[in-house]
Amino acid sequence: MSEIQIVTNFELLPNEILIECFEYLNAVDIFYSFDQLNYRFNKLIRTTPLHLNCQYVRKSIFDQFRMEILSTPEIKRQIRSIHLSNSYTCVSIKTFLSFFPLDQFSHLRSLTLTGVTQNNIEQLKSMLPLIRELICFRLFESEYKTENLLFVVPISKLRTLTVPKMDPIFSLSDVILTIKNLTIVCCSLDKLYEIFRCVIMLQILNIQKILDHDWKYTDKCSTANYAINLKQMGIIIYNQNFDDLTALLKQTPNLKCLRIAADDNSDMIDAFRWEQLITSSLPRLTVFDSTSFVYWICII
Repeated sequence: MSEIQIVTNFELLPNEILIECFEYLNAVDIFYSFDQLNYRFNKLIRTTPLHLNCQYVRKSIFDQFRMEILSTPEIKRQIRSIHLSNSYTCVSIKTFLSFFPLDQFSHLRSLTLTGVTQNNIEQLKSMLPLIRELICFRLFESEYKTENLLFVVPISKLRTLTVPKMDPIFSLSDVILTIKNLTIVCCSLDKLYEIFRCVIMLQILNIQKILDHDWKYTDKCSTANYAINLKQMGIIIYNQNFDDLTALLKQTPNLKCLRIAADDNSDMIDAFRWEQLITSSLPRLTVFDSTSFVYWICII
């Protein structure tokens, strides 16, 4: 009796659709699920762009993927993004870098680091300058000073940057021409004016926490700091008054999307003042969303 080969509907999909599906999957899961399935998948997963995330990965699965890379070095050329972490992982940053220095990934375009330690910084400082195609660099949950890493990151192509605080950005250059998407974990209100001044091509800005209890608008926050390219902004506000926020938003005349989360400050929950601000200073705004309200407003 001849062997019957079972073909699933998934296997009938064209390569173009499969590659799009793989964009949403972790590289270790792709190889764990599809390696050695058949000749087509063996070839496809070795020639498609891969995204490697070492968080929440079982050691046995990572070890299997590691051995595959060691036996087939060409796979490293397909890896476009890497997320290394010291949190929620069995593969620490130090362990990963001991196996695979970052400069071995010749087409790496995005690097995310979570929970960097001082020892990691020393490892990374020698590797980061060699990642020539890097366009996205993110730092999360670091308990150590990570400013020195930004000195060695190639910024000529950098488009997306996430940092724990604002000050390291000023270490890059007086004027940053390349960054279009910026996320800062914690920032003071007056520093936002400095962002508008130095990150002149910025289109998307996210501030996870704004803290500035005593700051007031002054003449130094002038129209010369207009963020004319900023299209989208998301901020979480603590202990700010509406006048200060108004002064800031008047610097963003081309803003199209604004999302705000605020603490229980009644000064921020004034629909009439928001309507006046949007009408007078934000003529291009199409989406306004605030979690302080029991509703959200969409202006078309």
